[in-house]
Amino acid sequence: MNRKLDLQIKSAVSKKKRNFYVLIVFMVLSLTTLVLSFKFFNSKTTSIEEHEAGSTLSVDLAETELLPKRELPPNRDNETFYRTRIKPLLISIAGKKEDKNIYSSKARDLLVQFDQLDKKSWKDKNRINFLVERAEEFIKKINGLKTEYIRNLDNAFIKRDIQAFESNLKSLRAISDDEVANNKWDQALVDLQKIKKAFIEVTDARTANNLKKELEALKNLQTLTRLEPAEEDRLLSLEESYRELRYNKHMKESKKFLRLKQYSSAKKELESAMTIFAKRKDGVALQDQIEFEHKSHSFDKAVQEANQSIKNQNWLDAEEKLKKAYLLFPTDDKIREKLNLARTINRIIDELQFLLHQPMRLTDTNVREYALKLIENNTSVFGKSSEAKKLRNDLLKFLEELKVPREIKLISDGRAKIEIKKIGYVEPTSNKTILLYPGSYEFVAKCRSHKDNLKKVQIPVDDKKIVVRIGCGEQI
Repeated sequence: MNRKLDLQIKSAVSKKKRNFYVLIVFMVLSLTTLVLSFKFFNSKTTSIEEHEAGSTLSVDLAETELLPKRELPPNRDNETFYRTRIKPLLISIAGKKEDKNIYSSKARDLLVQFDQLDKKSWKDKNRINFLVERAEEFIKKINGLKTEYIRNLDNAFIKRDIQAFESNLKSLRAISDDEVANNKWDQALVDLQKIKKAFIEVTDARTANNLKKELEALKNLQTLTRLEPAEEDRLLSLEESYRELRYNKHMKESKKFLRLKQYSSAKKELESAMTIFAKRKDGVALQDQIEFEHKSHSFDKAVQEANQSIKNQNWLDAEEKLKKAYLLFPTDDKIREKLNLARTINRIIDELQFLLHQPMRLTDTNVREYALKLIENNTSVFGKSSEAKKLRNDLLKFLEELKVPREIKLISDGRAKIEIKKIGYVEPTSNKTILLYPGSYEFVAKCRSHKDNLKKVQIPVDDKKIVVRIGCGEQI
């Protein structure tokens, strides 16, 4: 019986223990469920707050403001840790009093709780650890939000979404008072607004089918930001199309000026076209055409002006115009013949003028013979130029005058015998008239016991009376 009673007692004790363990397990599960529900609620709240931001900016403009991850060393000085590490961060999040939001309010609440602690309270490790852990969890949450807002700003910038960018920037400012970083984001917003404006100009120009304006707008956009692949392709396409459009426009203008015989303008327009496409066959062909027509026009004009000058017997001008025409088309035989005739006439005129300007040279026999041969060999020329004919007649008249001797009055001392070199002698005389042809002569007076006295005399062609005075030279 006692044995049976012992078994009953043991069974009751075992059952009691079992119920106790079940109760413990139930309480643990309930607590775990409560904790998980709380975390889920917090996570849901954060997701909603974060979702209200949504946006971008290029990564190079983003300055991540991640704070270092906090650990809880077992033997650290929590008061020092709070004052040196946590408090500055909470003050930063709290911001100015006028800047109120849920995060700044919570940061202020935590600051108030810490500031209310006295020396005794700081020794309460459980309470202090609890507050520090709350503060660190809050800071970690703020760090996560900052990271998310910066990522959203980055994305909003890339997508050129101003509204999303402004929304995220506003949210970021609510949890960060870093003016340097925030100013950079403000500048990024200004840049984004410029990019958006340029993008709208591109879209409007494309809608209006204005290739030139769209190209200019795309190039402007390219200076502000990196183009998207589709925009880069469009830019290349527009540049090619616009180059083709400009080329065709210059070609059209060049042909128009060519028809109007405005060759300089035609060449200028063609040069502009060929700077775009240098080796296009139609451009090269037009270049040859302009060159040929310009040469032909200049040739015809030069020949026409030369013929008019020949008609007016202006052989100098005719030679100049014919030379220009000959340089344009050297194979034209008629122009070469006319040019040679003009050169011959002008050469003869020059030589006749030279002889007449220095008439005393004609007293030289060789020069006189040259002048006569010049006239004899170019008889055909004098019928084509009245100027050459007149010069020839003047020269012939002058040569005739050279054949008439001039009276020379010779006065001497009656003692000297006077030699006229290459002519003869004059016996001593005091006064005598002799005849000499125009020219240069040397008179030499010779006397005994005296040096010879030399005197050079020029006998002019005109009728001017010449008196030559000469006597004995210096006595020896």
